[in-house]
Amino acid sequence: MSLLNDSDGKIQIVEVEGPWNIAAKKNIDTINKGVHSGKHVFLFLFMVGCNPCNMTKEPWSQIHHHLSEEHKKNPDIIIARVDKDFYPKLKQVGKEPMGFPTLRYIRNGDVEEYEDAPLSKKDRSAESFADWIKIKVKPIKRGGGFASHLPAIKMKKMKAGMNIVPKRRAGGTRSHHWSAKYKRSINCRRPRGFSQRQYCHYGRNKTKRSSRKHNR
Repeated sequence: MSLLNDSDGKIQIVEVEGPWNIAAKKNIDTINKGVHSGKHVFLFLFMVGCNPCNMTKEPWSQIHHHLSEEHKKNPDIIIARVDKDFYPKLKQVGKEPMGFPTLRYIRNGDVEEYEDAPLSKKDRSAESFADWIKIKVKPIKRGGGFASHLPAIKMKKMKAGMNIVPKRRAGGTRSHHWSAKYKRSINCRRPRGFSQRQYCHYGRNKTKRSSRKHNR
């Protein structure tokens, strides 16, 4: 059962238990796609009839009540509860568990067990689970608001599409400038945005004058 959908711009809460059916397959696919795309996946693997697992289910289902609004609106966070019988259908979520419950944080190929989380209090309470998420998914403050961490694959695509190349400044710091390929793609008859208009008005003319000097 998926409680919150990322299409609504909200955190995803996914539960997979019971018989293997269309709904279970869909939710397993949601987890696998989230892992593959670099989302923040918090996974609870349980065994039916396991008393410690049953005691953990309630606080795990209450995690989102202890998160900030920024975290609740972050579609790149997945909180999943999965029956251990479906573990073989999960991909890149770490080695097969030796005991239950198993609680893990998965992102970009890294797997952290809850027992190894950098928390001062680890008592399997909803508050502690929420603190785990807050430590791993820290909002980035920009312009007075918050921007959630984008999955790694999305970031790579964004950088590739912008054709940005790093250029070293004096003192060893780096700044970002448009590549020659990106500059050639700009249509100065119909520039998009303030930066392209400034480039067409100043930068492009400067580049042309510079090239004329070299040709003399």
